[in-house]
Amino acid sequence: MASEPSHPAPVLKPSAPTDFAERPTDPGSHTPQELTAPPPWRSLHPLSLVANLVPQAWNTARAAWPLLLAVVVGGGSMGMETIDLSLLVAFFGLTLMRTLVHFLTLRYRVHAGRFEVRSGLLTRQARQLDPARIQNIERVQNLFHKAVGLVEVRVETAGDASTQGLLSAVSIEEAARLQQELEILVHGAPRSTTSASADAQAPIESEGTALVEGSVLEAIAYGLTRRTVGTIAVLTAVFAEVFGRMNPSPEATKQVLQVQVLGPALLLAFAGSWGWSAGRALLRHWRFTLHKDGDRLVNEEGLTTRRRVEIPVEKVQLVRADEPLLRRLMGYGSILIETAALGFADGQVRQAEGVVPMVEQEDLPLVMQAATPNVVINPWTATLRPAHWRALWRMVIGGLARTSLFTGALVYFVGMWGLLALLALPAVALIDWLEWRRERWLVTPLSVVVRRGLFRQSTWVLDRAKIQSVVVVQSPTMRIHGLGRVVVRVAGNAVALPEIALEVALSVFQELTGTPNAPTALEPLA
Repeated sequence: MASEPSHPAPVLKPSAPTDFAERPTDPGSHTPQELTAPPPWRSLHPLSLVANLVPQAWNTARAAWPLLLAVVVGGGSMGMETIDLSLLVAFFGLTLMRTLVHFLTLRYRVHAGRFEVRSGLLTRQARQLDPARIQNIERVQNLFHKAVGLVEVRVETAGDASTQGLLSAVSIEEAARLQQELEILVHGAPRSTTSASADAQAPIESEGTALVEGSVLEAIAYGLTRRTVGTIAVLTAVFAEVFGRMNPSPEATKQVLQVQVLGPALLLAFAGSWGWSAGRALLRHWRFTLHKDGDRLVNEEGLTTRRRVEIPVEKVQLVRADEPLLRRLMGYGSILIETAALGFADGQVRQAEGVVPMVEQEDLPLVMQAATPNVVINPWTATLRPAHWRALWRMVIGGLARTSLFTGALVYFVGMWGLLALLALPAVALIDWLEWRRERWLVTPLSVVVRRGLFRQSTWVLDRAKIQSVVVVQSPTMRIHGLGRVVVRVAGNAVALPEIALEVALSVFQELTGTPNAPTALEPLA
């Protein structure tokens, strides 16, 4: 069951005359835009050939790394030296060709109220972006950009996993000019702040009201408090595969599986995982800052690659505060500011455009309200409503069922010793109870607040004016217990309230959608 908030019907204006004889013929009646010649197409900076060559080579190598690894490691032993050399030449030739074609074919301009970009040699692309639909503008400077004094500009729109209007290398002055021209189209005037002129000299440094200014130790702490189980699992799988291919003897296998060997190896794996996580966090979030610059938020971070994202406050869809257990014990949390854009970075879709890795807990409400100025509630001091008590039974029964299945699998593989896993049943029930107590929600006239999670507590806050649709869902087991769940959708994301009584869920649905005659029950789908 879904509905969208009602909007007033648009007022229709009398259409312009369609007959050519009725159109004015006086030259003075034409608009200035019709009499002005289109602006010339602009191209990338010539030094972009230098700045883009190494990143293009890295992207090509990342896509073809299995082939390159086979050529470098195994080619010589198979008598394929000539083929190896030709493949490497083709690899670097392809990289150089892609960089050259990108420079020669990419053109852009602002014309007729649109941002136009065209590129491609064999397969040509032409894109027109409405400046009013731009979610955020990102500027990136890696080491090669800094060496030649250029910057990469990414113009991101809603609902697209690829970066629209990507200008891989333009001058600092050109980036500031383009951004100011787009702002004039949207707001009728450039920003009335000092940062616009300062950007021409230092595009990755901002002015304005400082909300968060991070240190090196905080960036390292952020990396150390991230989850490392996935990295440990990958390292374990790689070790098992390599060890199995070595075809060890039974005696060697027995020695490796001893506690005095596995224990230090596991500790070393955890240490390596933490070190890797801390190093990545330090590179990405070096000197992370969040500023309020007029009507927008400016997020900056990065050591080797300095990233700057400008997010208009009006484009923010929701704000999420993450407080993992270790970070919470240290007195910190993290803020993720999400827009409708789906940025694409490092080979992964990036939903959150503004990530503030470490924020002191007392500053979390300040940062959250700066991103959503219409929301005046403090989620950490307000009284939030709990989930229904029958939702606890569903959580406990599910946890006990999963533990029982895990115990059965252990008994099958290791024998009766696997029954010892049943001793974890009280702990599982206790954790489910604590998780249930953490589930909270609140709907106010201006906002929706949701909180859940024990070991990784998260708090969502969204402005009700940004709601796209509201859905009430009810699974078969929820129907047995008379429960329902409200899912609130905004552009690019959705937030689910905890399980509550069905009649309460339907009343929340009525309040959020403004439906005067809400149904009293969910009808089955036809």
